[in-house]
Amino acid sequence: MADKIIDPFVNIPYAELQPATNENAGGVFLSDLRTASVGYGDKVFRVDNQGMWFGAPTFAAAPFSVSVAGDVTASSITITGGTVKYGKTSFSDSTHAGYYQGAEGIYYGAAGDATKFKFEIATGAFDYVGTVSGRATSVLASAINASANLITDLINARMDTAAKNILSDFSFGVSGALQIGIYEAGVTGDIRITATGIAARDKNNQQTFALDATTGNATFSGTLTAAAGTLGTITAGTFTGVSITSSTVTSGIIRTATDGHQRISMSAAESTINIYWKDTSNINRASIGYDFDHSEFHIYVYDGADSSRDYVFDANSGAFYCAHNGQNLGDDTHRWFVWAEGINTYGHLNFIDQYIQSGSLTCDKYFTVQVRGTTYKVPCVAA
Repeated sequence: MADKIIDPFVNIPYAELQPATNENAGGVFLSDLRTASVGYGDKVFRVDNQGMWFGAPTFAAAPFSVSVAGDVTASSITITGGTVKYGKTSFSDSTHAGYYQGAEGIYYGAAGDATKFKFEIATGAFDYVGTVSGRATSVLASAINASANLITDLINARMDTAAKNILSDFSFGVSGALQIGIYEAGVTGDIRITATGIAARDKNNQQTFALDATTGNATFSGTLTAAAGTLGTITAGTFTGVSITSSTVTSGIIRTATDGHQRISMSAAESTINIYWKDTSNINRASIGYDFDHSEFHIYVYDGADSSRDYVFDANSGAFYCAHNGQNLGDDTHRWFVWAEGINTYGHLNFIDQYIQSGSLTCDKYFTVQVRGTTYKVPCVAA
């Protein structure tokens, strides 16, 4: 026998329900029903032992259904107001596992927030505890501080900050620069490397080193020390404790000291060697030089007072003489030594009776020549 479909609006008379006087009054109860159906086809509401559903002949095909276990299936749903929660009692409940969705935001989390996903609508704060592409969020959080600065070591194929090593080539852009240290007045200096050169300054803001990238000029305010090296032109400075070997010094002055009682200086401009010494009151000097204009070798002695002597070797004539008038060439105590070719013993040449001061030699004067212990008198005869 086929089922008969009962149309409540046609087959059953409409009767108004009486107002209820208590919780059980005013209605007719249906019980012991196997199923109930209102409508037909896809426009049907049905109830059976599976649950209730709308919009399909069967429970499984229905776009909206509620199982007897309380499971709800809906193709779409709009909830206005209220909360959706499970396990968690509020938006701030971090103790229980579960979820909470309400006006405050959404919150999914394990007990004690071992893992969680939480977004707060009012502040826009997002908090997540778990893993991102296999990286624990706690590790990522420890690498970046609250100011979004990377605070842990950077280790990759090009740089290892933990070992303080640069592992690959780096290049600066056109305006690239490198600063080492931070200048703080009275505390620390810094070094800057730019496309124009290198500059260093101390804590007093004084430049201690500079290298000009264009000219190659380098400036040092301290001591330059090197085991070896090659330098170009040196225009000024003081050399202390320097040994010059197998080199040529051109122009300028070489001296053992800039000042002092005892020193030696050599001047290329004057072609002289000057020897200085000091007695109790005066600075004395002896100069040895060559006069290229006259082919003369000079020994000039200055005693620091008014007396000076210039002894000359004339390269043209071979003569040796004192260029200052009125100078004694010796006395009985201090005699000139004369060397004669082929004679091994030196002789002594001195004037007898008087020293030559001015005028000419006369016949009452003579030379004595001592050779091999024998003294010979050589009279002065007018030519």
